[in-house]
Amino acid sequence: MNTMKLTFYFVLSLVLGSCVNVQYEESEYVPEPWNPLEEQVQIDDAILATQQLLVGKLTSHVDGENLDAAVHFCAKNAQTLTDSMSQVLGYNIRRISPRNRNENNALSSSDEQAFANFEKSLNSGALSKYYVDENSAAYYTPILLGMPLCLQCHGKPEDRNANAYTLIEQYYPNDKAINYDLGALRGMWKVTVGE
Repeated sequence: MNTMKLTFYFVLSLVLGSCVNVQYEESEYVPEPWNPLEEQVQIDDAILATQQLLVGKLTSHVDGENLDAAVHFCAKNAQTLTDSMSQVLGYNIRRISPRNRNENNALSSSDEQAFANFEKSLNSGALSKYYVDENSAAYYTPILLGMPLCLQCHGKPEDRNANAYTLIEQYYPNDKAINYDLGALRGMWKVTVGE
């Protein structure tokens, strides 16, 4: 076959092929669900970076026994800093607790199983490092009250800094984030995508 005939058949096949009305159902493409375990290292790094930023900024405002600047900073900036880290790192990162200080950090009904899992594992002496809710594609990791300084705002009355807690009550009149011991389960980091 000469080149001219080959070219003719090729062009004819393109023309006829473009006339075929191909319809695709929208349901043919189903995106893969997000699996947090596939990104566990990146998620853990995102949580660590957010935690280090918050703790670093907070402790930089502590002046000996005077915690006033730290309380003001935390009340006005902690949520904003966490939200900005979410944007930078590409995950929705939240700190949540059943005994929340900020009402925006309360547990939802879908978070309760993760918290119950962490409580059970802590009480057994083998605290789980993470929990994944496959239905909502949420990744959780526990937050423990890890530094004695934390007790000055989150501890029992005898451990709390009275002046600092007076300020906290002004910002959060319905505060539930108190009466913790060192090492207690304070809450959880929750990481999701697309929320």
